[in-house]
Amino acid sequence: FPVTADVVSSGRYSSRYAMSAVQCLVNIVILFGEPLLLDDYIKRLLDMVRYNLTGGMLTSKEQQKIAAALSFFRTLLPLMSQHVLLNCFEDFHQSMFYPTIKLLSSTVHCFPGGSTARSAICQLLVDTLVILGHRLGRDEAQHLLELPLQQLFACFDQFASRPSTHQSSQQLQDGVDEASSVRSESPAAVGAEEVRTLFTPALAHSAYVPFCQLIGQIRMRELILNHELIEQLAYSYDTQQSESMSKLGEEYHSTWRLLETMSERAPVISSSFNVLAVGETLSDVEELDLEGYHEASSLPTTAASASSIPKPDQLSQPWTVSIDSETTLVGDMKDLVRELHTAESLPSSSLRLNTMDLTDGPTPGSGAGSEHRNLFTPGGNPDAQSPFFRGVSAVEGHRHLGGAWLDQWHTSLSGRPGAFSFQQRKLQTFGGHSGMVRCLHVHPQEHLLLSGGRDKTVRVWSLSNHGDGSSCMSSRLEYRKHQKPVSFVHLVERTGAVASFDGSVHLWDPESGYRLKQMEFRPSVTTVAALPAPYPQLVVASSDGNLKFIDVRVGRMQHEFRLLNQTGQVRCLCADASGHVIAVGYSTGYIALIEQRTGTMLGFWRGHDADVLQIRSPAEHHLVTSSTDQMIYLWHNSSSSARVEDKVSVFRGHTEAVHCLSFLNENIVSVSTGSKLGMHSSMDDQAVFQSWKIKNEVFKGAITSVGVLPANRLLLLAGESGQIALVA
Repeated sequence: FPVTADVVSSGRYSSRYAMSAVQCLVNIVILFGEPLLLDDYIKRLLDMVRYNLTGGMLTSKEQQKIAAALSFFRTLLPLMSQHVLLNCFEDFHQSMFYPTIKLLSSTVHCFPGGSTARSAICQLLVDTLVILGHRLGRDEAQHLLELPLQQLFACFDQFASRPSTHQSSQQLQDGVDEASSVRSESPAAVGAEEVRTLFTPALAHSAYVPFCQLIGQIRMRELILNHELIEQLAYSYDTQQSESMSKLGEEYHSTWRLLETMSERAPVISSSFNVLAVGETLSDVEELDLEGYHEASSLPTTAASASSIPKPDQLSQPWTVSIDSETTLVGDMKDLVRELHTAESLPSSSLRLNTMDLTDGPTPGSGAGSEHRNLFTPGGNPDAQSPFFRGVSAVEGHRHLGGAWLDQWHTSLSGRPGAFSFQQRKLQTFGGHSGMVRCLHVHPQEHLLLSGGRDKTVRVWSLSNHGDGSSCMSSRLEYRKHQKPVSFVHLVERTGAVASFDGSVHLWDPESGYRLKQMEFRPSVTTVAALPAPYPQLVVASSDGNLKFIDVRVGRMQHEFRLLNQTGQVRCLCADASGHVIAVGYSTGYIALIEQRTGTMLGFWRGHDADVLQIRSPAEHHLVTSSTDQMIYLWHNSSSSARVEDKVSVFRGHTEAVHCLSFLNENIVSVSTGSKLGMHSSMDDQAVFQSWKIKNEVFKGAITSVGVLPANRLLLLAGESGQIALVA
């Protein structure tokens, strides 16, 4: 999100939508913890600050990136623990603080926003260091902030050598205007002018005072080599402010007396009240048109009387007075009026900010120097108890990544996007089945898991990360109306119903477990497959070799195809990715292709020398088959010819029969009868094969079913003991 320099200086983002985005990002960190903050957010912010030091004009995008990174980093500081801040401070300094200081003091770089942008980014840096110091604590801040403070205040040596050291604030503003007028000169000249207008007494004051409050003036004098120069600049600025405040008090009393006189002779007057701006004379006020006051006011008018004019004890609204181009005083109007009413009886030094009397280590936000303008919350003072200094507690600590989940997230960040790397890392265990798990089905959105087993139950699980990888999840629903072991389960997206098979087909609601329909078949059914979405159909193969299509919406058979070329029992079924072709695998090794809309035989050939155990379709016109002959083939059915043996790719690697097949993006995932997990890197003859023997601490026993989560690049393994494990 872009943050322009002219609004960053006031603590606001350039768009009302940007603040919502920032709040969303902060809430994500609160939910998922510091690993996300450090490994993702902070790395990206540090990359944004890195810039090209070859010299010349910065681009607007580079300027905005630096300002945005500092502003967002300042927002994230309360979310980091002190332990993280201590460990990462060196990285913060080398990648963010030092490059920013080097850029701000560079005369060979020019900012598109001129000296205004340079000043805003500098103030952001100072604010960030102050907040960081409070988060670290006084003792740690004295040690860790030594180098950044020395580098920052050393830049004032360039300013001190110039004759403009004791300029007035109006002269400083003139310098800013002059910087705008020399943009057409060489970058070195423009950059030098920007630096001259940046390192002013105002900046020395705003940077020196909060650090004195934080670590003490004695320690600051030990840290800063040119502390005499910095104190001299801060004192000169403090003196200017004292004079401005005295002048403001005098003009305010004159204005008050004038308004009381005006109210006696004016029929109506606006109830709004404006303080004279610095530099506006009493004669300017006397020439104002009262009708102009009335017309310009958006508030209801009241009858004029001395009592209708606000008194000092009635003014409680916040006030903002611009002293010069670089300083804005923010406070309470009531307090200001009371101070100004007593100003005549007090010495002028009572109203000024006494920065030279700071003791060694006052409490932040209190004591001498506490009148320094708040850098973080307008209208108040820096408070050590505020969230910026105290830190934000992680209310959702149980959601934070930890253990195996944290290790897996680190692996995913360092790996190639979209690539799968099997680490044999167990992330979650699902326990509940008392017997072998025979089938798994993962919802396309990967938030729901269905499993069916020999214990005659179907269980519904929530796929969400929990714990550190050692926890065991329980099912959210259990369907117990089957009479035999369940060998097939599928969630039909079109209707939202679950179809499960134990010799008969059950249709039921996954939310309540209510059975919608139960269908019996004669002769018996040997295997079931589902058509891909959006088809609301199932296809079942009976023992006599016929294919029956079931419409899940109405819960009855739609039509039936009789297969003429019968060469054994149907072992497996699948529909291709388009849903137009049904592939049939036989116990004799033959494979048949049927057009599901017309029943036309598209192909029939002997693909294997033994039983076809698995048949899957990764894409339209593609089939992958496995058999007890230990071979895995890829078939391309791109034509209508009856014989396609010449269009085959062979996947070698396993020395045992493969009884589980699935696809993870471009990878073919397979499990052999010896429970070895194999993976081919692509779907062609050049595929690289890898295999793993699953460790006992990851998964115990034989693997009976496998599921994949393509978007998350994770695997589900189910075994004969009823255990289901989510692994990476």
